[in-house]
Amino acid sequence: MDWEFTKRVLDGLNAGTIIPPDLQFDSFPGLGGDILDLRAGSRPSFQRDRVESVFAHYLPGHKTSWTGIKDQMISPTEKELENLGLALIPVTAFGLLNGGMATSYTDTKKNQSFGPDLYTRLRIPLEQAARDFGHLPKGMTPAFFQQDNFPGPTYLELKVRHLLMLNAAARMQGHHGPGLQLFQMTSQNTDAAIRNFWTELNGSAGIKEWLEFSPIPLISTPTAVQELVGTFTSAASGTPRQLFLVGNQGESEPYALPAGHGQNFRVLGPVYRDLEKQGYQFVYLGNIDNLGYLPSLKGLAVLALRGAPAAFDFSFKTKIDVKGGVLYQQTNGKLNCADIGVAIDREKVREADRLGTPILFNCATGLFDLRKLTKNLDHIVEKLPIRISEQDKDVGRYAQAEQITWEVIGLLEHPLIYGVEKNRRFLAAKLLLDCFLTSGLLGGDQGESGEMVEFASLSRVLNEGLNFLMEGPLAYHQQLNRWVPRSRNELEATLKTNWRFLSV
Repeated sequence: MDWEFTKRVLDGLNAGTIIPPDLQFDSFPGLGGDILDLRAGSRPSFQRDRVESVFAHYLPGHKTSWTGIKDQMISPTEKELENLGLALIPVTAFGLLNGGMATSYTDTKKNQSFGPDLYTRLRIPLEQAARDFGHLPKGMTPAFFQQDNFPGPTYLELKVRHLLMLNAAARMQGHHGPGLQLFQMTSQNTDAAIRNFWTELNGSAGIKEWLEFSPIPLISTPTAVQELVGTFTSAASGTPRQLFLVGNQGESEPYALPAGHGQNFRVLGPVYRDLEKQGYQFVYLGNIDNLGYLPSLKGLAVLALRGAPAAFDFSFKTKIDVKGGVLYQQTNGKLNCADIGVAIDREKVREADRLGTPILFNCATGLFDLRKLTKNLDHIVEKLPIRISEQDKDVGRYAQAEQITWEVIGLLEHPLIYGVEKNRRFLAAKLLLDCFLTSGLLGGDQGESGEMVEFASLSRVLNEGLNFLMEGPLAYHQQLNRWVPRSRNELEATLKTNWRFLSV
């Protein structure tokens, strides 16, 4: 445990000096300006001289033609943007926030609060899955369940498979660079298990045929380990606060957790700088538990063409989006992201929902211009707020110190926000119930009543997204009602001529 940071936060809590900045809330913004519609069929426009300078900087010698030129503006087609994105893949690295121990994921209280009737309907398979996978790092748990409740492939397996196939496509199209490479932040709780898991992944049916397209061996994935931070007694227990203790074999010991993925800017700092030295121009950063978190060729091209410091995926909020961040505009006009219940009051979000105000919900996916990121790392580490969240889980009531990755939006000058399709880019499983809904295990909505109609409808939409990802970018197919990976022999000829099925 990071005792120095733990003690600093505890002392600050008791002294009243851990005070996150006030939320300078103005409104929930919609599409427009730096908030771009990146859903299927959209065609953003760019200044022609900016496009030419991008090619001179990122792809010297690379030639292309554009169909949508008017005056001094270019409106590339989706295909043209994806072609450019594939050309940038070899100079892009893909970061995984891989330190979660799924403390909320299988927590009974959290899953029951999602919907008591829904929990009751799925209780038996939910409790079995919690017993089977509740002790594992999130990345090693099934990304979905097959229709017979059998566990599907893990999040890590699906991510690695897609990266390797993208590398294969880029190489076949003659694009050069160090190669799309994975890097990760683990935690003291997950690092050893994940390191051991790489050997198992090497033999996976979905990966082993593609390993020659990995720039480095999987076991050598650049990794930084996030230390744990103690948790504290709940505000309801009064002051002064103490360390929150749990029993372990008759002894009481501090209950320690990672202090939020926002610490990546400090912990991964050496990795970011090393990637820049190796020739990487862009880095993705996202949560392991989002099935839709894959490199977006279109999003990569748009960031390069706009010359922004970073871009972040947001989808329109749905009923199950209760744990995570929402986009808001500050009183000074800048955009920022606030976690529901931690940085922004839940009632403010509920009221906007009741009024029908569209809210953009954070998909936990960021894409950074690496040079601009490393230049600003010290500033980000210094200014990213420390927030205290009150938790009520099976282990008890406690308070947790967190730094939230996506509050970095408010520290950047004119970042881009991508409005994306939820069931393409944000199939996240904060709770095990999310995973079951996406897997389609609830069934249809015929014969349902009340709230269950809405859950069944939502499950159908999420399951359609899962089917899209599996059939397309992840290259699986149905065999005896189970998803199985298509072989390299089946896919290699297609990759040479029609690799766009990899786009998401």
